[in-house]
Amino acid sequence: RTSDATGGQDDITYNWESSIDQNTWEIIEGATNETYQPSPLFVTTYFRQKATDGCSSTYSNVVEISIPNELSTAILDGQTKCYNVQANVLTSQTTGGKGTYQYQWQQQETDWVDISGATSDTYQPPLNDNHEYRLIVTDDCTSETSNTIEIITYDPLSLSLTDANAICGNAAAETLEATVSGGSSNYSYIWYQKTTGDWSVISGATLSTYEPGTLTEATYFKVEVTDICGTLEEETFVDIYPEMQIGLNSTGET
Repeated sequence: RTSDATGGQDDITYNWESSIDQNTWEIIEGATNETYQPSPLFVTTYFRQKATDGCSSTYSNVVEISIPNELSTAILDGQTKCYNVQANVLTSQTTGGKGTYQYQWQQQETDWVDISGATSDTYQPPLNDNHEYRLIVTDDCTSETSNTIEIITYDPLSLSLTDANAICGNAAAETLEATVSGGSSNYSYIWYQKTTGDWSVISGATLSTYEPGTLTEATYFKVEVTDICGTLEEETFVDIYPEMQIGLNSTGET
């Protein structure tokens, strides 16, 4: 800051003052020259100079040195989603700073790398993506790095059911087992059966395995698996071997 004091007696003394609200002014210790170099500032501060000669004192106009709020940036929480479901757009939550923001989105590989072309305040992750992301925002004064979020995509939901072997009549069928992968891993099971006609729910059969027990006729079985990503079903057939028949022929001699 530079004084432009004129007039009065030649022997002029100077005192610089500062304020953060223009109501309460404090004399700056040691600031008694025509010019004053402010120390680093963290808030908006006002300055004025008091010039005194042998006759009177007068104050200069007030000079404001504006300090913008600290630059801050964040992105919303991560997302966990099902396969082939598009992730939500990532959006910058940036405040403070000075001037125009410049954006650069990054993703984690072995290290953080810039995403080509991702230089706006939003970013759409690709389909079926699994990455960590962050955002670097630069203004006229500094750069700030956001928090890190992660996009997790579940593997495709898959179901297989053990093939059932044919059994003899009035024999116990082998245990049926559903093998599930992908999805959220929080699966629920419903087993069905039928001999003819419509499927009927098997009461209490809610595990990944089901023991049909003894069967007297050929039976179809079906398992339905559900998680947050969808529902799959598979069916199998337990056949019954025909009952063995024994016939005797008798011949007589006389």
